Amino acid sequence: MLPFISIFGIKIPLYGLCIATGLLIAGLLCYLMCKKKNQDFLNFILISTVVLAAGFTGAKLLYILVTYPVKDFFKITLSLLSHKPNAQLASGFVFYGGLILGVPAYFLGVHLAKCGTFEYIDYFAFALPLVHGFGRLGCFCAGCCYGIPYEGILAVHYTNPISSVPTDISIFPVQLIESLCLLSLSLLILFLFRKEKKHLFYIYLFSYCVIRFILEFYRFDSERGVIGPFSTSQVISIIAGVCGAIVYVFLFIRQKKLSKNAIS
Repeated sequence: MLPFISIFGIKIPLYGLCIATGLLIAGLLCYLMCKKKNQDFLNFILISTVVLAAGFTGAKLLYILVTYPVKDFFKITLSLLSHKPNAQLASGFVFYGGLILGVPAYFLGVHLAKCGTFEYIDYFAFALPLVHGFGRLGCFCAGCCYGIPYEGILAVHYTNPISSVPTDISIFPVQLIESLCLLSLSLLILFLFRKEKKHLFYIYLFSYCVIRFILEFYRFDSERGVIGPFSTSQVISIIAGVCGAIVYVFLFIRQKKLSKNAIS
């Protein structure tokens, strides 16, 4: 049973409301930043639409891959289109799947918008963790992505059968911790963005990979996938984090050289 809130007599799932709230706030901030920097907000909307469509698709597909047997991947994927799925399948997503498809989708969006290749990429550096942070609040409401058994301070005890979360033990509120980390990261990057700092997307990517890798040790849900001693998300965190760090260092060094040559 997933938690709902009633607005004007319409029942809305809390996890969906959290994500929608994050999208609205991120959209408003991006509009204000586009206006401040004299950039076309309609281009950003077009790029974001392509990224969101690919992102939600990728997040759903990776969720299916890590949750169900690989041999059933196509059957389960088709079931999403052919009839109403169960609540767990309908609401389950893995963020990294969205990131994996979202990155190439950004370049497709840029091509469709006919604008500079990296003109809007740093907008996503603060918008993504903002929306993701609200999404983790939704995870907390739905009981998914739950933490390890825990009896200390801030321990959470679910009393209703929400998702697959256990109801007979107290658990660590890992969703709330990740949400706090993501919202803090978003505010930091937004501050740097306003200060005209460059290459912020790679700072976001590396920072989130570190956060996710650590917090995965405090996760207890079974829908994470396992590759050797690590979860699927930890393996992706290592690969994506290293790639993000390498690209950032390369761009930073190149920018320093260009600045030095310009002075000389």
